Amino acid sequence: MALTLVGGSGGDRRLYESEVASLATVIEGDIDPSLIKVSIGCLYLDSGGDLVIPTAGTVTIMVKTENTRQWEEIPNNVIDSTVPTTLPVGANIISVQATPSALAGGSIATYQLCVTANKGN
Repeated sequence: MALTLVGGSGGDRRLYESEVASLATVIEGDIDPSLIKVSIGCLYLDSGGDLVIPTAGTVTIMVKTENTRQWEEIPNNVIDSTVPTTLPVGANIISVQATPSALAGGSIATYQLCVTANKGN
């Protein structure tokens, strides 16, 4: 499942989102590596598409950078889905991967990966 550029297509900022995915789907997609200040988070949705906060579960985030071109961990790469969380990353990231685990409760039906990137000035 790819990431789609949904905002800030020019200039110093970009917003990428995945399609809405099932709770067992691994999401991964490419981003512009020239933007070095990256924030990664997930949205959790009920069956009607409204935002919810799960009562259990995690999402593990991995990245590929221009340096390694292999999946690697970033600091604090496991998102506790019961608390709204944004992971800040300062690197030339080429791809982001989200792997959910035991997401449940709060009427959660699906989730979505969201990535913002900017020049970091």
